[in-house]
Amino acid sequence: MTRRALLRRPRLIGWKPYHPLDSIGDGCYLTVNMREWSNWDWAAFIGLWVAVALSAADQALKLMSELAERARPVFQRVPFLVRVAVAFAPVLLLLFATGIFVAKEFLPRHENAQTEAAADAQKATLIEWLRQSQSALERARQQLAISAKPISVTPPEQAQSVAALEALKRLSTGDRERLADAIYDLSKALDQGAKLFNKVNRLVAQILSKTNNYPNQISGEIANWLAELRAELNETREWRKDLDETREKWRYYSPQIGYILGNDPDNSASSILNGIDEFLAYLTRWSTIKNIDEQPSRELLNFEQNTFSEWVGKFARWRQESEKRLIEIKRAM
Repeated sequence: MTRRALLRRPRLIGWKPYHPLDSIGDGCYLTVNMREWSNWDWAAFIGLWVAVALSAADQALKLMSELAERARPVFQRVPFLVRVAVAFAPVLLLLFATGIFVAKEFLPRHENAQTEAAADAQKATLIEWLRQSQSALERARQQLAISAKPISVTPPEQAQSVAALEALKRLSTGDRERLADAIYDLSKALDQGAKLFNKVNRLVAQILSKTNNYPNQISGEIANWLAELRAELNETREWRKDLDETREKWRYYSPQIGYILGNDPDNSASSILNGIDEFLAYLTRWSTIKNIDEQPSRELLNFEQNTFSEWVGKFARWRQESEKRLIEIKRAM
């Protein structure tokens, strides 16, 4: 649809000429802007109001019987044609106003040349501004592509691996033999951690399985569960202590030992200890519930399963990654 066709869309009272920037959607809206009315618009509007006023006055005279009786001599003196004209004036004025609206809708109108020229100028300005903005954006993209240089970032783990391997190359034959003993001790510690992980996992899985096996009674087994968990907790503490002693013993080879155990060995190695400790504390509090053999009470123990799984899962991932790095150091020797 052309600009001229858009500007010549039908108008009602206050219907503005369409402009692409005026609205979003079907491109038209109805508004009452009396400042833009022409004389014919005002004539039609006043005619409607006069018609309504005469109709209201006529109805009021009919309803007010006393006033009608007093005014009857006056109306009798008015000529017949005048009374007829007053009676049918609302209809005539309504037809007059309707005729103005119909004529304005269907008769050809001459558009304001200045308005159309201003709209075309605004459209041209907008198009030029869009072109300039697009050109500036394209230039900025080209400058960014030219000036941007690839930045090579070495991951911390890779940097630590490079440092450990470089330090390994500088070791003497005697140091390499002692490093082999350090790796052997560290490998035994990791194997012991894997055994602890399997034992604790099986014990907790057994406890949860029996707890969810309703209606079998479990009240008589809780004391044994607590004792077994305390034993596993003490054994894990001893293992954690042995791991620290191994690291201290071979601190001369800290670049290689540190690379094998990762960036945060203290917290990662202690995660299994935290998991057992929290599950044991929760089980101890849970065992004090009355009617522990009832199903609602037994289901409460399942809430601690996710927390325990997160702790031991963190430990398992740390141990597996440490095993891979240990094998890498052994091959480099």
